[in-house]
Amino acid sequence: MEQVTEKKGIKVLMVYPNPTHDNLIPAGMSILSACLKRAGHNVKAFDTTFYESDRMDGEKLRERTLQVIPTNLEELGIKIIKGDYVGDFRKMVEEYQPDLIGLSVTELSYRQGIELLNGIKDIKIPKIMGGVHATFSPEEVIAEDGVDIICLGEGENALVELANRIRDGKDYSDVLNLWVKKDGEVIKNPVGPLINLDSLPVQDWEIWDEKRRYKPFVGGVVSTASIETSRGCWKNCAYCCNPMSQQMYADAGHGSFHRAKSPEKVIEEVRFLKDNYRIEFIKFCDPDFMTRGREDFKKLVELYQDLKIRFWAETTVEKVTPDRIEGLEKMNCAGIALGIESGNEFIRNEVMNKKTAKDSIVRAFGLLKNTKMRVVANIIIGSPFETRESIFDSIKLMIELGINRPIINVFSPYRGTKLHQTCVDEGYMHPEALAGDYRGECVLNMPQLPAKEIEGLQRTFLLYVRFSKEKWPEIQRAEQDDEMFEKLAEEYAVKYPKR
Repeated sequence: MEQVTEKKGIKVLMVYPNPTHDNLIPAGMSILSACLKRAGHNVKAFDTTFYESDRMDGEKLRERTLQVIPTNLEELGIKIIKGDYVGDFRKMVEEYQPDLIGLSVTELSYRQGIELLNGIKDIKIPKIMGGVHATFSPEEVIAEDGVDIICLGEGENALVELANRIRDGKDYSDVLNLWVKKDGEVIKNPVGPLINLDSLPVQDWEIWDEKRRYKPFVGGVVSTASIETSRGCWKNCAYCCNPMSQQMYADAGHGSFHRAKSPEKVIEEVRFLKDNYRIEFIKFCDPDFMTRGREDFKKLVELYQDLKIRFWAETTVEKVTPDRIEGLEKMNCAGIALGIESGNEFIRNEVMNKKTAKDSIVRAFGLLKNTKMRVVANIIIGSPFETRESIFDSIKLMIELGINRPIINVFSPYRGTKLHQTCVDEGYMHPEALAGDYRGECVLNMPQLPAKEIEGLQRTFLLYVRFSKEKWPEIQRAEQDDEMFEKLAEEYAVKYPKR
């Protein structure tokens, strides 16, 4: 009888361009690695998180705007690498000799990803780039000399099929979700069917440095997991990429992009990470953690209670009900963030298309007022047509509702969103410009509200919310006066040490 030999998997090098110290193991890339390993392939990762860069890291941006308590990751032995990450990347490629190199990029990490690929352009290995930026700016990305293939939309099936074809020596130019350079042309394949989220393996953390698990939270540092329980969102916000994903898959005839894992699957992943990596905290990365149906949510609450792992989640005000609040508290929820985005009706509902009534906001925060959870509001400032007055509408709403811990983000015009096109049409940005870091970089040039004023209002937003109006003239000076800002920041830290 002829002996059947198992096919040998290929070597895949997964590359994660990432701002300095933005320390949370990425769920998406960890799932991709797990899918590849399940198919018999070998995976190694190159990660820029601990390398020095010219960007201020996310936690430092939050610290600068008084939103988080300063922490020192060096106490855990997590230090900045001052070396040449492009050179180190090339060295890893030469030593590992992968058969495929894959990157996942956002608009923020795209240029760093291209820099890495340009450092190995002469090495003839297929290079694929995926992620939200590749999905919504595909023509720009595939035009890069260092990119051979891009993946649009969900990548789990496409990446495994690509690896299988490379292993078998077969043509891969017709793999669904992929755009492939071939014979001087770009072959553009349609997106394939949506993935059944319950069919995915649990995250693979073996490819990451152990130090990647530690994330600051309320002045401390805890071993944290990022876990998705759903994909997509039921909202149609103009600043978000989710509506475009919904449209892309609907146009391809694949139905609703918005779907959730079963409660049993969520528990399987949480339990696996708890048992194998001793996680202490979870950040559920869903746009709306409470999007699942009532009975499904009750089942998740029931199954989760034995785990006793604290977590952070985000939701929309419409999903806040007494029974769901009770469920979150039974699950040991440490904190919940609600997407308000703006206190100005026109900005929130007409510009951002949030379609959230003020009375719904008041009702939701009223229900959450006496819980033990840390309750915050997400605010975005500096969106198209924003004015100083509309930003103060957000400040006044926080004061009115008694919300002392809003998260203040700067508007980012992401490719593929309705508001990106608005910004281009209004002349607020160049069509080829990239979005900045939402935690503290403004890239728009609006005559009624300059970038410098937006950044000044972001760093003083919490001072306006929590200090008395008698101090507002000093706070206004502090928007641009660094010395005055440092004085008020010190006073704020003493008065509100727990933030």
